[in-house]
Amino acid sequence: MRVLESYNPNLRVLLYNPRLLGQYEQINTLEALLNTRGGFKPYAKRVGFVLNSRSFRTKEYTHGKSPGFYRILAIGDSFTAASGGVPYSQHWPVLSEKHLKSTVSNQFDVIKLGVGGVGPRFELRLWQLEGSKLEAELVVLAFCIGNDFTDEQASAVPRSLGHFLTESSYVFRLVHNLYRLKGVARPTEIIASNQTDSKQQGGYETTDYRYDPNKPTFARQAFLDIVSSRMSITHNANRALFATLFANLKPVLLFFRDSVVNSNAKFVVMMIPDEYQVYPSLLKEAAHNKGHQPNDYQIDLPQTQLSQFFQENEIAYIDLLPAFIHEGKSKVLYRLQDTHWNIEGNQLAATLLTEYLAKMIKKP
Repeated sequence: MRVLESYNPNLRVLLYNPRLLGQYEQINTLEALLNTRGGFKPYAKRVGFVLNSRSFRTKEYTHGKSPGFYRILAIGDSFTAASGGVPYSQHWPVLSEKHLKSTVSNQFDVIKLGVGGVGPRFELRLWQLEGSKLEAELVVLAFCIGNDFTDEQASAVPRSLGHFLTESSYVFRLVHNLYRLKGVARPTEIIASNQTDSKQQGGYETTDYRYDPNKPTFARQAFLDIVSSRMSITHNANRALFATLFANLKPVLLFFRDSVVNSNAKFVVMMIPDEYQVYPSLLKEAAHNKGHQPNDYQIDLPQTQLSQFFQENEIAYIDLLPAFIHEGKSKVLYRLQDTHWNIEGNQLAATLLTEYLAKMIKKP
């Protein structure tokens, strides 16, 4: 199975374990880096989009930019790659480019380098191998509160027998992930497609994709299990665990900042709130799912700690949580039983980010 994994992208997805830390510093090409996750697959069709020649769900781009253009890179995980299958034209980096062009200048170029199921360490290496070559003036790191503290941090999380077997055995990992797929309403959107564009062209939306906001991604219980797991870092009994996870993450964020600044670009972190932080009803249901009460959690702990860290280290950041809580009182901002934003959530994030960046860009 270890041999087959290197040849079969579908098997690579089924053997995925986000807790494991890849040895990314030993990887020297973009293709090799992407092959540790979903695979390097230029021109492949993915959720209503044909990937570009570099295997990203974004428009075609060149390493050098057009004269006079201001280039922004959006780097992150699935929220940046596809946001749960939201149409490309309604995705927050695409909308941000449109907003900036209409409100500031028409010479903005936003490229999104998103890879599903990765953490900040992978994203840092992605910046080093690809992003740093793109002559960007500004880099937005989309930090997902739900899993960016725990992704690639297996050594810091207490391990049960199941965790040990998942990390050690490819067979057990395959069985475990296949079992998890039982709770997925659309498994074909998770398993990698081998279909590619026959003309070897990419970076565009397809016309055959149908986005259904009323169709759940996960069955209810599977969804609650995911939410309960993600919110566990904010449980009052897990403060020591959170402190360890955050301590391991700090040097990654600092190195990321320094690497971007040394390339003469600005560095901004956009904190993406998790759904349980926005909707008290989901918090209550997910807490009861684990036999807990909502007041057993300090749900804003990640944002509070990150904000303090960013201020102490002069890292620019935007916290979306307050606005999402406010707008969430009257709007649905996340896909049904999915954990990602829906179209409305992407639109709100793009509006908030654009307003923040417009002020930042205008500064001398």
